[in-house]
Amino acid sequence: MFSCFQGSRGSSHKKAKSGFLVRFWRRLIRPLSHFRHASHSEPKVCSQNEQEPDCMPRRPRFNYNSPEYVVQMIHYIPAAVQHNDHVCIRIFLAMYPSYASTWKVLDLLMTTYASFRPDCVEDQQTKSDVFSFLFHWFKKFPKDFCESPDLDVVRQFIDYVRRNVPSADEDTQARELLSVLEEQEAIALNTEEVVQSTYVLPMDCIFETNRLISEMGPS
Repeated sequence: MFSCFQGSRGSSHKKAKSGFLVRFWRRLIRPLSHFRHASHSEPKVCSQNEQEPDCMPRRPRFNYNSPEYVVQMIHYIPAAVQHNDHVCIRIFLAMYPSYASTWKVLDLLMTTYASFRPDCVEDQQTKSDVFSFLFHWFKKFPKDFCESPDLDVVRQFIDYVRRNVPSADEDTQARELLSVLEEQEAIALNTEEVVQSTYVLPMDCIFETNRLISEMGPS
C-alpha cells in the first residue's frame, strides 16, 4: 500500500514538473521566435522626418506617356539630387525632348523655383539641388543649350543664374554655362535683326505688278 502510494506520488510529481518545463519553454521560445521572424521579414520603415541616410523617398508615379511627365519631374528634381536618384535624372534628360524644348523646360523650372529665401535652410538646399541638376545637364548635354534659342527665355535664364549664383564669374561651371547662354543670346538677337530688316515689297508695288500682268493677258 505504501509503496503503491509513493510510486503514484512520484509519477504525479514528474508529470507536474514536466508540464511546468513545457509551459516555461513555450513562454520563452514563442516570443523569441516571433522576434526573430519579425526582424527578418518586416521591411525597414523610414518616417518622413526621421529617414535613414540610405533611405530613398518614394518616387512619384510618373506618366511617361504624357507631357505631364515633364512637370512631375521638375518637382522631383531636388529629391532626386539629394538622394542620388541618377536613374530618374538620366531618363528625364533622354525623354524630355519628346514633349518640350530645352527652353520650355528651363522656363518651367524658373517658374517652379522662382526664388529662394536667404534665411531658409530648406530653400537654400533646394537651390543647391536645382543648380546641381542644371550644371549636370549642361555638362552631359551642352548641345541642348545651343538649339533654336528662345531669346526671352535665354535672357531670363542668364539673369536667373547670375541672381542665384553670386560667384557665377568665379564658378567654372556657372561661367561656362553663362558663356554659352550669352553666345546663344547673340545668335538669337542677330537672327531677329535679320528677320526685321528683310526687305518687304510695298503693297503699291504688288498692286502695280498684278495690274501689269493682267493687262498683258495670256501669252
